Amino acid sequence: MWFLFMASVYGILATSSVWVHLLCGGMMGFLWIQSGWIGHDSGHYQVMSTPGYNRLIQILSGNCLAGISIAWWKRNHNAHPSIACNSLEFDPDLQHMPIFAVSSKLFTSLTSYFYERKMNFDAVARLLVSYQHWTFYPGMIGSEKQTMGTLDISCSPWMDWFHGGLQFQVEHHLFPRLPRRQLRDGLSTCERALQEAQIVKYLSVSFWEANLLTLRTLEDCCIASRELVGPVSKEPWSGRLLTLTDEVSKVFSSADTFEFELASCSTGEIPISSELSASQNQVWLSENSTFAFGFTSSGSDDQFLLAIWYFKLPGDPTVIWSPNRESPVGRDAVVKLHLTGNLVLFDGNSSLWMSNTSSQGVKSAVMSESGSFILYNGSSSDRQIAWQSFWHPSDTLLPGQQLTVSLELSSLKSSLGYYSLKMLQQRTSLSLALAYVSPESYASSPEFHANYSYWSSPEISNATGDVVAVLDQSGNFGIMFGSSSSGTMYVHKNDTGGGASTLRRITIGTDGNLRLYRWDETWVTEWSALSNPCMAAGVCGNGVCTLDGSKTNSSCTCLQGTTSVSSGDKECFSTTSPVKCGENRSIGVRMETVAQTNYYFSGASTIKNHSNVAEASQCSDYCLTDCECVAAVYRLEGGQNILLLDLEESGVWRDIKIPAQPSL
Repeated sequence: MWFLFMASVYGILATSSVWVHLLCGGMMGFLWIQSGWIGHDSGHYQVMSTPGYNRLIQILSGNCLAGISIAWWKRNHNAHPSIACNSLEFDPDLQHMPIFAVSSKLFTSLTSYFYERKMNFDAVARLLVSYQHWTFYPGMIGSEKQTMGTLDISCSPWMDWFHGGLQFQVEHHLFPRLPRRQLRDGLSTCERALQEAQIVKYLSVSFWEANLLTLRTLEDCCIASRELVGPVSKEPWSGRLLTLTDEVSKVFSSADTFEFELASCSTGEIPISSELSASQNQVWLSENSTFAFGFTSSGSDDQFLLAIWYFKLPGDPTVIWSPNRESPVGRDAVVKLHLTGNLVLFDGNSSLWMSNTSSQGVKSAVMSESGSFILYNGSSSDRQIAWQSFWHPSDTLLPGQQLTVSLELSSLKSSLGYYSLKMLQQRTSLSLALAYVSPESYASSPEFHANYSYWSSPEISNATGDVVAVLDQSGNFGIMFGSSSSGTMYVHKNDTGGGASTLRRITIGTDGNLRLYRWDETWVTEWSALSNPCMAAGVCGNGVCTLDGSKTNSSCTCLQGTTSVSSGDKECFSTTSPVKCGENRSIGVRMETVAQTNYYFSGASTIKNHSNVAEASQCSDYCLTDCECVAAVYRLEGGQNILLLDLEESGVWRDIKIPAQPSL
């Protein structure tokens, strides 16, 4: 310090060079910072052997050189680590209203029990907080403040002098009397002690990441402040928000225990009683932040899904799992790892979903880097998986995730039904199949209509042992079987390259197609089960699916004699009244032929099968002479034959693909 002081004074007096004066100003700045560090150390009574000499150093370094009242600093600082660390009502290091708000809870005008005043959130405070992520740096120049109670800054040892050694905040708050120069040496000891106590690892980030986290936290409260007046865009200025919660971490020390808790945006083990709130934009991350578990927008205002999604990817979140995708929740929703061991989703006061693991001794949870959210029982040394999201898939299969005989992928449900991918078991064989599930079961023959398979993989005969469908890390998709999964039947063999680090997923869409995606700055389709989108059963409801000239895109239209309610609606309704049996069917009745059109569900509604039919024109004759016939299908496979269909009696008129008689 004396060298910096003398060199700065000498440089200013010895030369009139502007550059030398600027350099001297920089050295004076470093001198000012270092004098603050010494004032900090003397405030902790670390510098001298007696309290009196320490107080003298405090006055010289703090009051005289740094221009900070050490008495004021000690009064504020001692309340932070010792009395109420990170308490919004007691910790003065978090009470910056009306200039800054580090939590949206401050919008309720909390009372500061340290300053003995109410922190009003009035119109002025709302205005300032609404732009706090832009005013933070100018307001913090020349003063030492913390918006997070305990956070380590990782850097090289040669940077310790610039940080004053206090980048090791965890160690400093645990051992405030330990000199700053010894904090790095105590780092491994502290971390080892926390790990041996089975405590969550504390958060350690780089200098730049710490600044970004601070600004993002302030921005989160900024957006919440503006929403009190009216809805605002949540598109962040710096990419997708990684917000910290009100209490990023807490450290409590006693004679024989340490408890360390990370509330959100944390990686590693998640302890019992942890929870996430939809209103606070909280997440639990996998180790490398590839996946996030938390609440994400369902696409509607103030409606959220509890979900797992790719955290680092730009754009809208790609959701890979959600237990409430058909039942979004509101802003007051909370998911909690309950003391009973249940993972529970609450929407207000009602329980919407739970993991049903209360009897399995769950002790912790982890958002794994594989993409599965896992509940563990037992201690960390002998813990076992009690539940994981991989065992309850939604519409997506990730690399390494096994789809067993008892599991299935299912698309989002709609008024037209939904699609599933599952193992189709025959008496002596097994295959992977896509199936259409109607929204209303066809009671008389549900095997034909309510669960219709329209695509399947090659069959595996006499398979023994476990049978699972797997997407491996290289992008190969197939069925593994045998006592040690020695046999493999590939549905798709990857030949596009890309190693295990490439992000891939298999998803079943609402159009009934199964696709393998690869991330290459956007999601690229590597493979799809159906090359013809019209091959998916029920994709157009009771309308007609038509391919365009490229043979890759399709559109839906209604049959003659039917119409849709609105543009884009796949629900078609008859515009005429059907002719009843006993009425004169030759009056006002005609047959329409729709060429090159198939009807998938003929098995459930066939009333008669005519074989060896010479011409397709005989379809009309057979149907017009049959009282119960509504439509007819002319098929060439296995010899020409006609199927007469009683669609109205069977209740599957909504799912017809071929209209042979549109105006009855």
